[in-house]
Amino acid sequence: MGAGADDMATGTQVTAQRRRFLEALAESCNVRASAQVAGVSVQALYAWRARHQGFARAWGEALRAGYEQLEERLLRHALACCDAAAGEAIDADRQRMTTPELQLAMFLLNRYRAAVTPEAAGSPARRKARADDTERRLQARIDAVMRRRSAAE
Repeated sequence: MGAGADDMATGTQVTAQRRRFLEALAESCNVRASAQVAGVSVQALYAWRARHQGFARAWGEALRAGYEQLEERLLRHALACCDAAAGEAIDADRQRMTTPELQLAMFLLNRYRAAVTPEAAGSPARRKARADDTERRLQARIDAVMRRRSAAE
């Protein structure tokens, strides 16, 4: 691998940088911060992801792991709220999140879900087209094309 746009070094340093990046990404879900931890430019990482399927897969897996951790933290928060509402002591493992933390976590989790599965973002499920609707729409498009052709002649 040569120098230039890809400023990652070769050999074992690359492997160590990628490993540090992926570990940090799984912890933070933040590409820029993870790049900084690994000592690599964001541009170099995106170039690597574009050229190396294995790294792209690992990147996706790291993000998935990070968002699973976020989801677990939200669950711990919900359980802590239930415990508090029931008058029970809150375990250290189930610490409640502050309102800004909770809002940010929900925003990020919903944004991630929307990126990987549009249905999870609350978008309405697509209804299956009925044959008569499909025929009517196709006929309307055919008629429009025929009118444009006639007008052009």
